[in-house]
Amino acid sequence: MTGGILVILAVLLIGGLVAAVGDRLGFKIGKARLSLFGLRPKDTAVWVTVFTGMAISGLSLGLLLLVSDQVRVGLFQIDQVLSDLNTAKQQEQQVQVELKTAQDERIEAQAKLQETLRAAEASNRQRLEAQKKQQLAQKSLQASQARLKAADEQLQKAKQSYAGVQQQLVVLKDQERTLKGRLDNSQKQLAQLGNQRTKLQTEIKTLGGQLALLQTKNKALAQSNVVLNTALRKGAVILRSGELMYAVRIQGGLGSKRLREALDSVLSQTEMEVRKRGAQPYYQFGQRAVLITNSEVERLVTELQKPGEHALQIFVAQNVLLGEPAPVVGKVLPNLHLFDKGVVMATRVLNPKDDDAQLIAQLQKLFEDASRKARKAGILTNNQGEVGTAAVPVDQMIGQIHQLQGPVMVQALTSTDIYTAGPLQLFLNVIQDGKIVGQFSSSG
Repeated sequence: MTGGILVILAVLLIGGLVAAVGDRLGFKIGKARLSLFGLRPKDTAVWVTVFTGMAISGLSLGLLLLVSDQVRVGLFQIDQVLSDLNTAKQQEQQVQVELKTAQDERIEAQAKLQETLRAAEASNRQRLEAQKKQQLAQKSLQASQARLKAADEQLQKAKQSYAGVQQQLVVLKDQERTLKGRLDNSQKQLAQLGNQRTKLQTEIKTLGGQLALLQTKNKALAQSNVVLNTALRKGAVILRSGELMYAVRIQGGLGSKRLREALDSVLSQTEMEVRKRGAQPYYQFGQRAVLITNSEVERLVTELQKPGEHALQIFVAQNVLLGEPAPVVGKVLPNLHLFDKGVVMATRVLNPKDDDAQLIAQLQKLFEDASRKARKAGILTNNQGEVGTAAVPVDQMIGQIHQLQGPVMVQALTSTDIYTAGPLQLFLNVIQDGKIVGQFSSSG
């Protein structure tokens, strides 16, 4: 700013000086009536004045060009400057477009990142849920293996009893076939001797008496057979009406196809269970030992389509004999979370001085209190009204209690999260003076 003012002042000063010099020179030339290049004195004074003005302009312009780069650029490079300015504006517009594109890509990338994070979070929740289901399946498998072992022992005893009855039945059937054969032979002989009726009437009467005797024996054998079959059916019942065969948690709100697949998996597990108990399919009606109607399947699928988690139970529909298929029905209830792991279900104070029978009775009451609390909360029971409390090594526990001095408190706590589908699984804490002196569970 200061340099521009100085330049203007210098231009004004030089212009003034040149004007003064030119005026003075013109005055002297006019007074002296000088003539240049053969011009009249008056014209000579005019041209001197003109050249003086031109000198003022030339010196002013030269001074501006000498001291100001901007003036030089403005006079000689204005077109290039304007061209560069337009190019810079175009580049700026292009940069703005690229910047907007980059901002849009950044926003899109952030949206994709959020979507990826949500998908990862959902996948993590599914993994945790799958781990819980796997743990529940393992515990259910262990309980099923224990029941299978007991069922195998009962099955061996039933097979031995059934084998003895079968042997008796075979002997009776052989006798029945023998008597029927003799009756058929007698009837054939009677037909062949029809022409000799008069001569053989006495023999016919004899054969008639034998026939009556055979019919009496046949009726007696038939009655014996009925009695044996009735006794056999009573002794060979492997599954009773209303007996719980399988229970599982199923997530509702799924499509019909997925629910049918889940239900088919449950029926396959039930198939394995009833076959272990001795049920067999009627092969002329299918290859499954579990029988369930289409209407029952449709009803269960419809109920399972409701939102929320459900508890599905499979029950025996009627008594099943050894070697017969097992008709089943299902029951669907909301599978609610009833108790967290480690919740105290019941407590009892025991006296180590009591005998074993008294301590066992107290522990039984402890389990009954815990089961009552679970039933009140809504846990499902089997056909015997049991909720599945876990067994503990009672003998070992009582032996440790006898070694203590003074009363102890026994707590029954849930060993895992408990849902409506059950079962109720417990472990016991033995507490004295506020300290845990013993813990017992089904694993000992």
